[in-house]
Amino acid sequence: VIHPGDDQALLSVSVHGSETQLVRDQPIALNGWNAATQSHQPLTFDCRPGTQAVVDDVRLVAGEQTLAWDFEAPRFTDGEDVDGIDGWLTHPLSVAPATSMITMIAGCESARGAYAKLQQAKAALRSASLRITAATAVLEARRLKRDSVAATIGADNAQRDRAPLHVCEATARAAYAKQREAEIADAAARIHQAELEHQQAGNLPDTEKDKAKRLAAAAKTLSQARKDHTSAVARQAAAPVSTDYAKLSPTTARQSTGRRAALAHWITDRQNPLTPRVAINHMWLRHFHAPLVESVFDFGRNGKSPSHPQLLDWLAVEFVENAWSMKHIHRLIVSSRAYRMSSADSLPKNILRDKDNRLLWRMNQGRMEAEVVRDSVIFIAGNLDATLGGPVLPNTQATTTNRRTLYYEVYPEDGGSDPLANIFDAPDPIECFRRTSTIVPQQALALSNSAIMHRCSHQTVKQISRRAGTSDREFVVASFVTVLARPPSDREVAAAERYLAKQRLLVKDESRVREGLVRALFNHNDFVTIR
Repeated sequence: VIHPGDDQALLSVSVHGSETQLVRDQPIALNGWNAATQSHQPLTFDCRPGTQAVVDDVRLVAGEQTLAWDFEAPRFTDGEDVDGIDGWLTHPLSVAPATSMITMIAGCESARGAYAKLQQAKAALRSASLRITAATAVLEARRLKRDSVAATIGADNAQRDRAPLHVCEATARAAYAKQREAEIADAAARIHQAELEHQQAGNLPDTEKDKAKRLAAAAKTLSQARKDHTSAVARQAAAPVSTDYAKLSPTTARQSTGRRAALAHWITDRQNPLTPRVAINHMWLRHFHAPLVESVFDFGRNGKSPSHPQLLDWLAVEFVENAWSMKHIHRLIVSSRAYRMSSADSLPKNILRDKDNRLLWRMNQGRMEAEVVRDSVIFIAGNLDATLGGPVLPNTQATTTNRRTLYYEVYPEDGGSDPLANIFDAPDPIECFRRTSTIVPQQALALSNSAIMHRCSHQTVKQISRRAGTSDREFVVASFVTVLARPPSDREVAAAERYLAKQRLLVKDESRVREGLVRALFNHNDFVTIR
């Protein structure tokens, strides 16, 4: 009996079967020992090397607190090491092969032998019936999962239908109980399945090269399943009754000020023309490379007037009348005659009368966004990774990896976009109304000398060489079609052939000669221009 306040303990020692008490209330100085507040002051049991100590039914009394360990199931399992259970640990100063083991039989060798045979027989029976046991456990877990889902639906419906409070509480408690029961059954089923996998791996012949790997994986799965089962049982014991069940769908408060709903209704009200007009202006800008209202960030009196006010209003009404369907507006625009016009300046009179193309007598020319430039270069090289979805990637990897550019991070601080995107007007997270478009000398240098362009031009030459012939003319024609999506003119073919001939005088490596031509085409205005 420990008295921390007096810094002493009273020790009593008795032997079962004897009426004589060996020690009675013998005072022992604690010298500041208090395991309740000092983790480095444990309760220890030890013995000399080569001996065995049998310890059972340990009770520690400190004031009103009593700690007890009976080393019985289910907390303690026969044959397992006590290390790691209920705070018991092997002391770091223990001399190998010192160990501890939980045993149901102690002090009687004949009983120990009989008990060992019994355990072997149980293990053999369990091994023979493990497949049936695992299947039965899985079936039971799925049955309980079905009951859990049914109870959860009942509780959700009661809350949704605003049933009386006592009904909601009763259905919530039932759903909670079913969920806990299903969770424990699922963990138990996974234990049986892991045991079956471990047994099957152990039965493999030693010549099987994956035997050790399968045994290790099964052991890891089994250990995790047992931990999950222990956690599930502990949660059930900590809160056997509760209304805090896991809902199938999110719920909202029964009472609301309604202010957010009122704002949403006001923004999308048919009497408010601003919202559809702004949306139409943004969609028109993306398709025609120029907006109907130049000040896309300001539709107020300080903004500019629309170039085609009636067209803007008609499209806005069409947008609202078709259930705010952006797909309908996109289809309407791309199928229009104005969108399908050529962007060539083939009418000099029109250029004199309307050089800004406000009357849409031709299609506006646009320029690739930074993301499209990078993706197009990698795609032409045959290396673009078109995998959908995935985590956001650091933009520092954009020059060395091949994912689409939209998967790399963008933020407003310094270094918020990859270097190539910075040169070609990277998106600005702060001002998302309209992408700026500038032409600076650094863009030509990036398309000529950057590491990504050298890597992609090398791969592009390989791609073209597999399809084209060996002559310079065949390579030039294939390069124009591959990079610029058009055949070259006779003057362009002649200029390209002269370039290749001059480069061979300077560079002996034929692949590097052709890579120079490919980089020149990547730098061509037709490559970065959308017509």
